[in-house]
Amino acid sequence: MKIKKYNEMSDFDLANDIAKDLLPKIKEKRKNGVEITTEYFDEFMDENGGDLSMTDAVINSLVDMGFDFD
Repeated sequence: MKIKKYNEMSDFDLANDIAKDLLPKIKEKRKNGVEITTEYFDEFMDENGGDLSMTDAVINSLVDMGFDFD
């Protein structure tokens, strides 16, 4: 069994918080005709300082919240 480090556990909570914040914003972008793909989201997170592991965690949180990427 792998024991998570403290920062891994806090990253998960942070990813959930980021996803909750971004969900209405990306739904609005989609409503305005923007195709929200995982590639688009990767670029968005990269432009805003998110690393790959955080991006994956936020994507997973968004999917868990019922968001379907295009």
